[in-house]
Amino acid sequence: MLELILALSLTGAAMLGGVLLLDQVNDETARIIARGAGGDRESNGARVLRRLIVEAHASNDTMRKFAGDERSVSFQTRCDTPGGWSEPCDATLAIDDREDSSAVVADLSVGGSLTLRRDAGRRLWRYLDANPRDTAWATRWSSATTLPAAVALVSARDTIVFPVQVRRD
Repeated sequence: MLELILALSLTGAAMLGGVLLLDQVNDETARIIARGAGGDRESNGARVLRRLIVEAHASNDTMRKFAGDERSVSFQTRCDTPGGWSEPCDATLAIDDREDSSAVVADLSVGGSLTLRRDAGRRLWRYLDANPRDTAWATRWSSATTLPAAVALVSARDTIVFPVQVRRD
């Protein structure tokens, strides 16, 4: 009888160890998947941000001009749709500041709002005026007929420059 109790307790301990091991494997799998999804989200956000700015275009409509200041920028561009194609849309890229970080949030007329990137510290928008006589980074841009040559996301530590595509129809 004692041997049977000992065998059952050893079997129970082995099964408990196996269950705990499988639980750890499942937890680690969930962490790996979450890290991968976070990396995908960050990479896709950077790609979407770059594409929105590169695809910006000027409009003859004065109500739909490329306009921006240090906190937000609004323009016409092309947005991806859930069906897999792109179509013209209006985009507003705003910087949402928190105590220790800032986020670039896109509000799109097609697809709603997306957080495209989050960085430590404060960020500001700048606009490159590539006029041959006065190449300079401006803090504001408001023109229905011309686009800046580039848009920059500036912080105290680094600057990310996004060229704006000039379309020739």
